[in-house]
Parts: sequence; C-alpha cells; structure tokens
Amino acid sequence: MAIGDGKHTLADSSLKHMTKDELIRIIRCLESNLRNAYETNAIQYDNCKSLLSGNGTIQGEYKKKIDEQTDAWIKAGLTLSKADKEELMRMSQLRE
Repeated sequence: MAIGDGKHTLADSSLKHMTKDELIRIIRCLESNLRNAYETNAIQYDNCKSLLSGNGTIQGEYKKKIDEQTDAWIKAGLTLSKADKEELMRMSQLRE
C-alpha cells in the first residue's frame, strides 16, 4: 500500500471497510513519516544555521576578491562604481 506517495490515495469507502488493525498500521506509518520529516527539517535547519554563521567569512572573501579585481581594473584604466561593485558581489553570491 502506498501511503503518502502522492499517486495513490484510498477512497473513503475503502478506509471505512478496513479493519482497525489495518488503519492502525497506516496511522503508525504516517506518524513515522512525520517524525522523520521533523528530524530531517531539524538537521537542515542546523546545517543552514551553521552555513549562514560562516557567511561573514565568505562575504569577506568575496569582498577581498572584488577589491583585488577593482584594483586591477583601475591600474588598467577602468573604473568600477560602488553600485557596480555591489552588483558584482551580489551576482558572485548567487553563483555559489
């Protein structure tokens, strides 16, 4: 029986004709799936939190690279406005 796969849902009449043991088995399966989903979400939340806490380091590296590139462009006779620099940082972050 496919529970929660999104493809197969039992009709109300089918559920009404099931024994209590069959319904209990389905409920326990759904409880297990929900518990696993909560655990997975908690792990993902912790991972995101740790990645975002290290974001200052990542931001600093991007700023350093962009500053180096800006210096190279200035030496070559090119200029980069503050708005362009911010846009470049934003685009660099989107690629990661």
